[in-house]
This record gives sequence, C-alpha cells and structure tokens, in this order.
Amino acid sequence: EQFRREAALLGTGRNVLDMRAFATKAASSTDPVLLYGPPGAGKQHLARLIHLTSPRAGGPFVVVSGPALPKSVTESELFGQEIEGLPPQTGRVEWAEGGTIFIDQLQEISVAAQERLFT
Repeated sequence: EQFRREAALLGTGRNVLDMRAFATKAASSTDPVLLYGPPGAGKQHLARLIHLTSPRAGGPFVVVSGPALPKSVTESELFGQEIEGLPPQTGRVEWAEGGTIFIDQLQEISVAAQERLFT
C-alpha cells in the first residue's frame, strides 16, 4: 500500500496529466523505457508508476544506483556470477524477473554492461 502511495501522481495540471498518459502508454509496452532528466526530476517516481500500472505490477521493483556500483563488480551485481565450487550468485536483473528494474544514472555503469542489458 505504501508503495502505491509513493507512486501516486497528485494534481490536475497539464504536466501531471501528460505524465500519467505517458506512464499508461509505457506500462503497456514490453520494450525498455528510458527516462531522462535532471536529478530530482522524479524519474524513479515515474518508473514506479509505470511499474504499478503494468502487467508486471505483481512482480518486484528493483532499484539500482549506477554510481553506487563499483566498476569492478558491476557485471556480477547486475547479472550474477558463477564461481566453481560455490552456489551461483543471482544478479539484480534476475531479481527483477517478472517485474521491473530501475537503473538510476545508467550512464555511470560500463558500456559493456549497458550493452548486455539491451541484448
């Protein structure tokens, strides 16, 4: 319930109505959605709204902060890893299976990891 309140867009102004319409359209797509804007613009908030109005609403909403991921472990954090003799470690992309992954400041992760996300 709190998750739904956090994703509510309040207001009746043109910008709010446009954002709601965009969220509805994006929620019906199976394609990745790129949200861009300055820090504090509400990208994560909009991503939650898209998630909650999509068929994936019953799945997890996983948030990843690009700048918080050390470059040396970005790929294993996102995609998991297998080390001989240890159980496989799942990554955040797999955690989001059936739901949504929101990567804040995507440009901060390696180009190789970005390419892997979209292939």
